[in-house]
Amino acid sequence: MTTLTRTAKFSLADYHRMIDAGILDHRKVELIEGEIVEMSPSGDPHYFSIWDMLILFQEHVPQQGFVTVSQSPIALPKQDSEPEPDFYVARKVLPGRQTKPTPESLVLVVEVSESTLAYDRRVKLPLYARAGIAEFWIVNLIDDCIEVYRSPDQTSGTYAEKRVVARGESIHPLAFPDFEVHASAILPRKEAP
Repeated sequence: MTTLTRTAKFSLADYHRMIDAGILDHRKVELIEGEIVEMSPSGDPHYFSIWDMLILFQEHVPQQGFVTVSQSPIALPKQDSEPEPDFYVARKVLPGRQTKPTPESLVLVVEVSESTLAYDRRVKLPLYARAGIAEFWIVNLIDDCIEVYRSPDQTSGTYAEKRVVARGESIHPLAFPDFEVHASAILPRKEAP
């Protein structure tokens, strides 16, 4: 006897109806390509890395025209996805518009990865590349580095450029070429032995 397993696929509209109805209350989830995915809890290194990034970018990104946000949803309607990256920088929408950032407004998306490293590389990276997000970073807490991905190929779901930025090195975000980000300012501080 053969057993079939089916996974329900949800549209963005379905997902929002579930949120509005309270079905997903108190659950940390995101919609990825039509599937509702439970998000992993984060520890102190993850939290402090996001916090440091938020402070750093808010100090250096122009207040006019851009916004820096942590752990909030972005809309990828073509993929029936609404991921909640750890951090992003987006162009501000017109005053009064209540919309989540879309790929056209996102200039940088960042995932901070420890227990989710394989998932962020295997699932999130292709998702962001297919959406055409110009720059994606993985703050890799396991290998103590920042993986920088640029030049998305929307057809293949890959990035043409990959650079690994180690502690002691720096990177200039594409949207802000005069802003030098030192990896050590984002990576969790090392405890003295």
